[in-house]
Amino acid sequence: TRIKKLVHRSVWALTKQMACGDFKPSGYELNFGSGKIDRIDTCEDDGKVYVKVTDYKTGMKSFDITAFYHGLQLQLVIYLNAAVELEQKRRPDKQVEPAGIFYYNIKDPVVDAGEDEDQDDIIKKILQQLKMNGLSRSESEVITLMDRGLREGESSSVIPVAYNKNGSLSRYSSAAGRD
Repeated sequence: TRIKKLVHRSVWALTKQMACGDFKPSGYELNFGSGKIDRIDTCEDDGKVYVKVTDYKTGMKSFDITAFYHGLQLQLVIYLNAAVELEQKRRPDKQVEPAGIFYYNIKDPVVDAGEDEDQDDIIKKILQQLKMNGLSRSESEVITLMDRGLREGESSSVIPVAYNKNGSLSRYSSAAGRD
């Protein structure tokens, strides 16, 4: 019963997350030289193909920029490099660019519901708990392709990005430029 609940909650959340953006799955469980990529999503916009990699985790794995910087957490970056190369071979006439690297932790969170909260508020809280963690491109055009509903002063329920009220990225965002 617990596993069924986990699978149901994960499929529900992943479906909701996909509906928030313009990325579509391009491949699942793709083998390459040194590993297997759980999911590659792509989005074509303005003549470019953006690539996003998602790795499913059953534990509490999270992306750590410091570990990445010191070469201790390279799995997602290696997967993204392989995914970009694969998509470039599939679409040699297009410019292929990275969009993000993410872990999705498979879990079924319990959230506190206040007396005045409705079903939509509870759903938002659950989706916040199931938000992917990792590293997104920092350009607003790319962020919008992943979460087109994200507005100034809000936090995404899809990726680890938030905007300040003035439209700049929050310091709590996990985002970096293309380079």
